[in-house]
Amino acid sequence: MNILLLGILGSGKTSIGTLLAQELGYTFVELDDIILKKNNFESVAEVYNKRMSLWKEKELEVMHELSQGDNQVIACGGAIVENMLNILYFKESSAPLTVIYLQTKPETLSDRLIKDYDQFKKEGPKHVLGKMTQHFEHRNGLFLHAADHVVNTDDEMPEDVCEKITKLLK
Repeated sequence: MNILLLGILGSGKTSIGTLLAQELGYTFVELDDIILKKNNFESVAEVYNKRMSLWKEKELEVMHELSQGDNQVIACGGAIVENMLNILYFKESSAPLTVIYLQTKPETLSDRLIKDYDQFKKEGPKHVLGKMTQHFEHRNGLFLHAADHVVNTDDEMPEDVCEKITKLLK
């Protein structure tokens, strides 16, 4: 089985995905990191700001490759649902698939990002909250449409969310 974790930056995809992969004995994959390494990109922001079409092409290529694997927990970039081909590759592969949306309120996302990343501290709470609200409003419906399960991560520790997910999978 493959598990795709969807959510906005700060929703817990990496921390929860790492724990979930360990719990299940699966491989953990950070999609954006794979795309960066395979294509010698310096950063997601650099490519996204200058060559979004190139990033989207490479994202499709990597998702197609990953869809051929099994026993993976894949933390997907937040924009992954803007092209449903990314999800369809997995749905059409031979390995079973579960798509989990780690739903998180913009206020929580903003708080987490400001706490954990210097770049967001510099931008300030009001600006970060505005960006997270915009992302949430744009992508929440897309995530809900793509997901088999929705798990809220507000006020939750990664270990507790991981436990909820493992119960969902049984």
